[in-house]
Amino acid sequence: MSATERYMEPEFVIRAACERDVDRIAEIYGEARRYMRATGNFSQWSDSYPSADTARCDIVRGWGYVIEARGRVVATFCLMTDAESTYKALPDEATERYVTLHRVASDGSVAGVFSAATAYALSRGVDVRVDTHADNAPMLAAIKREGFERCGVITLADGSPRVAFRLRRLAASPDCGGVSRR
Repeated sequence: MSATERYMEPEFVIRAACERDVDRIAEIYGEARRYMRATGNFSQWSDSYPSADTARCDIVRGWGYVIEARGRVVATFCLMTDAESTYKALPDEATERYVTLHRVASDGSVAGVFSAATAYALSRGVDVRVDTHADNAPMLAAIKREGFERCGVITLADGSPRVAFRLRRLAASPDCGGVSRR
């Protein structure tokens, strides 16, 4: 897979994030944080998390991505390819391979960011997981639109709960490209 891939909307380019993207990613985290507060989510993402250092760690691990529209970075996400330790309490965590979407954030200038990130994650050929705070109504709506199913509640290291979801990838079929979209 090349560092630059096109998914969903033709104007979107998804590529691996690099050091030169860190400041822009931090700005996007700030925009997303403000949007969360404006939509009633006061509990998720503290003033210092996620940060530029969070973005750098994702980049070093090979998990950091940006979404460009018309040549400008408009969104970011982390695609964790290792098992998510907080998901161990979920019933099928140990038996199903998956990737996890984290820190999906947009500057608000374009629609379809979560859909594009989901399509990119599904291109890995395994199930996709995502979790969010119960107060994150916009993200919960996006998760539902993409066909994710609720699979439980996880607890973060700080003790706060998150609602977890999964999107199953079926064996490849010509009619849906192997993607389970309920």
